[in-house]
Amino acid sequence: MIENKPDAPTSEQVKRVLQEALLRNYPNPDRTGCRGSSVLREMAEREFPHEHPFWDEHVSHCSPCYREFLDFRNRVLALESRKRRSMNVMLAAVVVLIVAAGSIVLLLRQPQGAPSKANNVTPQQPATPQTPSPSPGTQSTVLTAVLNLESESITRSPSGTPNVAGEVQRIPRGRLSLSIYLPLGSEVGQYEVQLLKNPTDQPPLTTSAGTAQIENGLTILRITPDLSPFEPGTYILAIRRGTGSWRYYRFVLS
Repeated sequence: MIENKPDAPTSEQVKRVLQEALLRNYPNPDRTGCRGSSVLREMAEREFPHEHPFWDEHVSHCSPCYREFLDFRNRVLALESRKRRSMNVMLAAVVVLIVAAGSIVLLLRQPQGAPSKANNVTPQQPATPQTPSPSPGTQSTVLTAVLNLESESITRSPSGTPNVAGEVQRIPRGRLSLSIYLPLGSEVGQYEVQLLKNPTDQPPLTTSAGTAQIENGLTILRITPDLSPFEPGTYILAIRRGTGSWRYYRFVLS
């Protein structure tokens, strides 16, 4: 009889267990042997931070230093992610400019007296009408968007007094593939997301749900809301994990 063996843990699960062990098992309240934030920041900015000699000498056996190193590392990874997104946008703009320039050159090289294809169509051979392509913002278009809340606090608002946090960011109208970078230290798990006009509004304009996961040291929640029916303007995004307290973040729908 063949027994069903449990699935092997993923590399992400192993990484998370190791991180929790380092954060819990090496308390150092007196910070004995710690070299300070400048060394930890230098380690976090390296491509392979664990190759730094101070890692084996101290950080891997000091929970306070490891926690501070993780904070620096998360900020470095978030900055690199923003730079990659900016570079992708720039490359896309360059491609558009090259295509546009090539089209202009072809039009300028066309002889002025050349007959157009429309003049060659006879009554017995009518031109076939073309079906227009869907325009941006229609139901068939899915837009990719990011809402970055990494620098926000994960402290809950007091009951009955919603506290709207965060700098105002912009999200496009339409059907979205939305990645929400949750505040540093947020837990993984099932989250509920509500769209509100004001923090105290009920019922919400729309509700979404998704599972947050750790990716490159960051807690990312991915949802697919349809925001095309709503007018441009300022809105509130209410987020909570499970049945926990709501946290509120203001953004602009454009």
